[in-house]
Amino acid sequence: MSSRQPGVLQCRSATDLLREIKKSKKWMTPYNSKAMSDIQNECRMNEEYAQAEIAAAHNHPALRRPHLTSEERHAILQPIHVATHSHRQANRRNKRCVLAYLNHRIDKLRALWWDTGSVLPEELKQVLSGEELAFFSAYDELLTSHITALDLQLTELQTPPKDLYVEVRTLGDVGSIQTESGGQVNLEANTMHLLKRTDAETMIRQGQLLQTRKE
Repeated sequence: MSSRQPGVLQCRSATDLLREIKKSKKWMTPYNSKAMSDIQNECRMNEEYAQAEIAAAHNHPALRRPHLTSEERHAILQPIHVATHSHRQANRRNKRCVLAYLNHRIDKLRALWWDTGSVLPEELKQVLSGEELAFFSAYDELLTSHITALDLQLTELQTPPKDLYVEVRTLGDVGSIQTESGGQVNLEANTMHLLKRTDAETMIRQGQLLQTRKE
């Protein structure tokens, strides 16, 4: 049987996924469903070729010859073993590339939650898969439940502040908010305010407020 080794020449879609991450200057590229489907098909083909090579080894006519030496047996089986190994190594490479791609995207989603909280901007939803949207929702639910149980706002003051108050300008009409002390502040568009940092931190990260005086 001739040794066919498609996997050795392929893995291109999987490699392209990692190049896509490295070259992109965007927060995240659109989920590449076509490449993922191509990789899945390639892995299935590689496994089918590997199984065909194994079947060929069991049925190789030369192995039925009487008085076959171990050296002759090795010479017959070695090309088949190499081909089978090549197909399965290609699949392992495909899987490693896919896992690196998915982990990179999941790490981005985790970091986004800590930056903006549970608000997922509409333009970012467009680049995520259904599974990634479900992950973000579940991650938000888990951390929100944890924060409620602890009665502690974990997303605030992730770096030690120099001042308790921060000067901000509203980038849009935010509306009236209740401060930590129980007061009300009306955050109309293009107005300046001096707020307690814990009241402003989340809105700064979400892009609703602009800190006018950097520390």
